[in-house]
Amino acid sequence: MSLTKLRATGSPLKSSNTVSSGPTPFAKIMDTAIRAVQRGGKKLGALCFYMENWHYDFPEFIDWKHNAGDDYLRMRTANTAVLRPGTAVIVASSASAIGHSTAVASIPRRSSAASNPGARATA
Repeated sequence: MSLTKLRATGSPLKSSNTVSSGPTPFAKIMDTAIRAVQRGGKKLGALCFYMENWHYDFPEFIDWKHNAGDDYLRMRTANTAVLRPGTAVIVASSASAIGHSTAVASIPRRSSAASNPGARATA
């Protein structure tokens, strides 16, 4: 679930003359709900949050999977991944009982002609 288009924390809301609470409260609700979803009590539900690195709340997003700190600011069930503009693959991170691990993979997107080498160009 991409959270990039959600308003940043503190963004003004003209309709109610207040400010946005940002993506963290929304994500926490989803994280808590997905924890309640189980398959016969044996397998937990799964969810991954995505955010592009230009978002105002990106530094906070990176800290969501850390084991220490305020539980309100941590996602215990859902994974997090960074969307990198112009790439098809993402930088994913997940927390384990021991610590925080990150896997990085980046493959540039191809044009349709490059993805099908047998195709002929037409004018």
